[in-house]
Amino acid sequence: MVPAGARIPSVPAHIAKATVTWFGGAGFSIGLDAIVNSGQVLRGDEANLLAQVPGYLVMNLRAAYQIARPLSVFAIVSNLFDADYATFGVLGDARPVLGPSYADPRFLGPGAPRAAWVGVDVNY
Repeated sequence: MVPAGARIPSVPAHIAKATVTWFGGAGFSIGLDAIVNSGQVLRGDEANLLAQVPGYLVMNLRAAYQIARPLSVFAIVSNLFDADYATFGVLGDARPVLGPSYADPRFLGPGAPRAAWVGVDVNY
């Protein structure tokens, strides 16, 4: 029997996403995205006994300029503030690979670091 309030591993209790975009004159726009996840139970910890994978907040920035009707240029910065976060966690035995001195069964999947790029959109 599963006790009331037990959490399903790898599923955050709360997820929020928000976007704010400002459309300026002459085809210019700039926007900010926020992604928030609460902590989550490690996969393999179905009894919810271990510390959770911490929650996180990631902000993304984007700007665009429409040159002509079908053509625009854009710039994107993902993880604007270079947050250090994990997107999931799992339990495992690393001793066969890392040796007997490695006793921590927690493995965390790191989130993407800051990245930036520019591009061109063509729409028909």
